[in-house]
Amino acid sequence: MAEPNLVERALLAWTRLVIRRPKQVLAALACLTFAFGWYAFTAFKMNSNTGELIRQDTDWKRTYDAFIASFPQYELNSLVVVSGGKPESVRLVARALSESLAANPTFSRVYAPGVSDFVEKHGLLYADAEDLNDIISNLADAQPFLAAVAGDASLRGVFDLLQTAMTADEALPTGLTQMSDALSDAIAQALAGDATPIAWRDHLFQAEAGKHWDQVIFVQG
Repeated sequence: MAEPNLVERALLAWTRLVIRRPKQVLAALACLTFAFGWYAFTAFKMNSNTGELIRQDTDWKRTYDAFIASFPQYELNSLVVVSGGKPESVRLVARALSESLAANPTFSRVYAPGVSDFVEKHGLLYADAEDLNDIISNLADAQPFLAAVAGDASLRGVFDLLQTAMTADEALPTGLTQMSDALSDAIAQALAGDATPIAWRDHLFQAEAGKHWDQVIFVQG
């Protein structure tokens, strides 16, 4: 019969020890199990952030961390995109949707940069030169209408202005024509029982046919 090898001798010795001192072996195994379990609990952690899989000591990562520290609204976001062919209508929907989401306690932060108060006041500073020229041209066309409405913003004042313009011998300015079309649409909607507000800016600044507009809402859960 061949002599047992090293592994067989170790297994035989372990078996004899378990048979002779079962309680002591069980207690030792329990202590080792607890010690290894405690080490695993404190030393190993699960991280679902895939960004931690890349090196953290690079220049671009430090720049990114500094950016997120200054603008935390851009980290760990879900994006909601509102799209349409009329910029003002898209803006109104994005504003209403962002306010509705912000009122929901499920979301910790809701940020819609395109409808913020800053953009409302300073948005023209970021327009392309060509787009800005078109806006100025449309405002110039609508200037008589806008000036009159600023003096009397009531519905009666608007209709008085339209009546005066239509009975004049001169051709209607482009902007005034667009506003009269908007009023016609508003009246038609009201008679049909549709209380949806008319987006005046869509009528004044008519977008090119087929052009697409987007508003982005950043949502943190």
